[in-house]
Amino acid sequence: MTKRQFLYVKIWEKHLDSILRTVNFGLGEGYPIPANNFKKAGNRKSYGFRLEIKNGVVVNDISGSAVARDLASLLLDNVANKKLIAKEHFFIRMSDDFYLQIFPVKLYKDILAGKVN
Repeated sequence: MTKRQFLYVKIWEKHLDSILRTVNFGLGEGYPIPANNFKKAGNRKSYGFRLEIKNGVVVNDISGSAVARDLASLLLDNVANKKLIAKEHFFIRMSDDFYLQIFPVKLYKDILAGKVN
């Protein structure tokens, strides 16, 4: 392990309760995260990502995003957290303007289809 790994875990730890609560309630939620938190921790061109987790497993490629990998490790490497999300299918995305969104996949598909406002 290099000293550059897990730069963003401490940032995600601050938001973990909100993320887990949103996943468990099955409702979409979004909120801004201060950009300076990430910029102090690392030096990336883009901090945006999309992370999809189904039944406790990451199902999309996050290999190019240390920000997403750190969040995934925090969610899935902890037994208690993993139990909470074991039967869920959701995604978390953060835009380049540091707006974090958490949605169950079904709800997001319904939003895109115009079934939910």
